[in-house]
Amino acid sequence: MATEKTATRALTGNRQLQKSFQPLVMGWDPLSSTYTIDSTVSSTWKTAGLNGHYQETYFDTAGYTRDMLTLQPLTAYVQEAGRYQMPFPGNQRLIVVDLITTERIPSVATFITNLINNNEMVGFPNTTVDFTQVQFGRMREFLPVTQGTTTQDVIAPTSDQQFGSLEATTNDKLWIYKIVINIGLPSDDFAMVRFPSSRMVLQATIMKEDELPFLMRQKRSYELSNY
Repeated sequence: MATEKTATRALTGNRQLQKSFQPLVMGWDPLSSTYTIDSTVSSTWKTAGLNGHYQETYFDTAGYTRDMLTLQPLTAYVQEAGRYQMPFPGNQRLIVVDLITTERIPSVATFITNLINNNEMVGFPNTTVDFTQVQFGRMREFLPVTQGTTTQDVIAPTSDQQFGSLEATTNDKLWIYKIVINIGLPSDDFAMVRFPSSRMVLQATIMKEDELPFLMRQKRSYELSNY
């Protein structure tokens, strides 16, 4: 028999959650053979390993959980505005990954290594992350293109893949990632990467479930977080 639904402090109904990311601007350092982030415009970006850069944040959903409310994602998408540029690209390409997950990625450097070397993606086979733990994912690959001359400056997406469960959740946080991975070497010491500002948008319904389904969701989240 269903339990009585009590009043809550948080409002139920449709919600739109969003988080914005700074643009990524970085220049090639020939001494270290790595890209260095321009901290004046990209101060929130972090470095992961030799060829990865990322931003990490989260949607704070603890207020819903404290009121025993469930967040049911409806749709998620990425917004970007600006130019994708890579002067003097040489044999380089970029891989860009956007994620919303119920668990924090413990090591982005390890995530990048597994993706490049083993073609592993969280939520798919050969990883310890369950399908339901990845609310939304998008992976794109960018290659240099020639625009009218032999000078290559613009990079364009050649692959765009989306995945994720949009599973109802009672987690206190939904972790958000934008990860940019550079593969290859530029053809000049003055090489740069410019990636535009972006935004992650999650549209969801906040709902009051019966007590048993809510507690079972919390139990399952705890089990998955301890894999």
